[in-house]
Amino acid sequence: MIKTTVLALMATAAATSASALTTTSADSFGFLLTELDSTFDGPLELEKFDGTLGTLTGADIVYTIEVQSTGSVTNNSRRPESLSTSVSIQASFFDDDALGLALPRGVTASGSEGPTSGDPRGSIEFDLTASQNDTLAQTALAALTDADGGAGGLEIFRLGFLTDTDFLATGTGGQISSSQTTVARISAAISYTYDAPAPVPLPASGVLLLAGLAGMGIARRRAR
Repeated sequence: MIKTTVLALMATAAATSASALTTTSADSFGFLLTELDSTFDGPLELEKFDGTLGTLTGADIVYTIEVQSTGSVTNNSRRPESLSTSVSIQASFFDDDALGLALPRGVTASGSEGPTSGDPRGSIEFDLTASQNDTLAQTALAALTDADGGAGGLEIFRLGFLTDTDFLATGTGGQISSSQTTVARISAAISYTYDAPAPVPLPASGVLLLAGLAGMGIARRRAR
């Protein structure tokens, strides 16, 4: 019985395997029609990994584009026309701090309606969302780690992006007029996967002490 107790204590003290965990940082940026087809330097700020949590083993970034576009398409001709409309926005991301991140060439949200024939058309609304996941290379993990855990706040890194937006209304002929208003939001979230430090094993002398105390307890019960 004493032997069983000692083995159990030693097994508990030797449980030193690390555990895989995840932590996330996110940011978003909204802009208007007048700011479309523009370059934005570092509007997205994400926290680096807190190196005091453990060893960084992987990092994934999810980029998301949300678009709300309202357009008006009108057939000014007396003849029936075949009308089509479409809207799209593409964002190409870049590493604003030159950390060596391999970022996607572009994430695109797009939608279309038509063609339709006949009466003049009124308002058309598009609500679009597109996302893309990017697993960063292992070579980028060191640059994404704040080794001292950010005593005054975690270090950040910045992502910039270039937008390219298009609203198109077409007809087979005649007089077609259109107008549109578009707003968009781009966001990014980075998830860090890491191994937490293993628990500190109990020194061998501590194991023997606990085993001795357990043995004394058993001897006392037998004496009674």
